Amino acid sequence: MLSLKNNYNDLILNYDILRLNSIINQRKVLVLFNIKQQNINLVNLKKSLFQQKCRSGIWRQRLVNKLFSSDLKFLSSSMFCIYIDDFNKLVKVIELLDNINFFFIYNNRFSNIMNKNIFLDIYNRNNKLGFLHFNIFKLLFNIIIILIYFITIIVKYIK
Repeated sequence: MLSLKNNYNDLILNYDILRLNSIINQRKVLVLFNIKQQNINLVNLKKSLFQQKCRSGIWRQRLVNKLFSSDLKFLSSSMFCIYIDDFNKLVKVIELLDNINFFFIYNNRFSNIMNKNIFLDIYNRNNKLGFLHFNIFKLLFNIIIILIYFITIIVKYIK
């Protein structure tokens, strides 16, 4: 009976992982923060997010540990996740996060842990240009790695 319960729990966990994978692939931006932070009123935040037409949910600690590496110490407990469709909604959602340290995933890339003031300062200073540079740099970096990979393959076949 115990193995049935463990299999059921594993099945639920795998279903949650597949569902989150689907949600992550559909959304451009994810905002994550630790639920255990102080001064968080989740009910008001959820109402505001509903008005912004953003989905949100809580990732349990077991799911977070399964999804991410154990080297990421800041992901060691349950996380509140906000799923956002476009960058303009991201700025509006960030304005709702008072006194909350968070990080976001934009185009499958992690940001540093930051708060509302730091994010809005960077956004206002660069006026989207910084994020554009970030994406262009990552794209060029990936292209360079692919070119190096193909060059090494060609060199192996030439020998």
